[in-house]
Amino acid sequence: DNIDYYAFVDKTYSNIKVWNQKKICDFSTIDDYSNRRNAKIYKVLPQLFLPGYDYYIWCDANCIFKQNPVQLIEQHSVDAIFFYHYRYNTISNDIEKIIKRKKDHLINIDNYIDFLSNSNYIDDMLLQFSMFITNTSHESMLMRLIWWELICKFSSRDQISGPYAIKKSKISYHIINQSLGHVTPLSSDNIGIKFHTSKHD
Repeated sequence: DNIDYYAFVDKTYSNIKVWNQKKICDFSTIDDYSNRRNAKIYKVLPQLFLPGYDYYIWCDANCIFKQNPVQLIEQHSVDAIFFYHYRYNTISNDIEKIIKRKKDHLINIDNYIDFLSNSNYIDDMLLQFSMFITNTSHESMLMRLIWWELICKFSSRDQISGPYAIKKSKISYHIINQSLGHVTPLSSDNIGIKFHTSKHD
């Protein structure tokens, strides 16, 4: 009762009592994955459409919080709260899956691989961005802007660009080591893409 609820929708519905409905804009014309960007801008840059809030709590339509997210905010004095990935622990693992299942144009993935390699990125983290929380600190806003730049320049798969944005922005964060229940485990893929890695604590 102390937060506002917004749903980004492609069409509005009547008799909705809790959710404030915000109709999305079809702005992206880059490639075959324009619909993905049309949806993701609200996840990545909510402050453009809903200014004036202290925190932004994102939840995909097929997810539900098991705990009051406000309690999570009160428990952790950080800029952001994320969830570890349910199966993989590196970007390279997820890229293997994307290539195997043809979830993006190969040139987008290849360019991003080159970018990470040239950046000397340490590939030691993969998160689920189906649910996450950030405040409105300078670091949080910087993280979101870097994230959106990567989505537009490289792959529109936000999961592989989020970790880089988090590290580059130096945002303070807490990661919940718990699987999100809506995810269906997938069989492992082996394509052999590797970056420089370091072990999780």
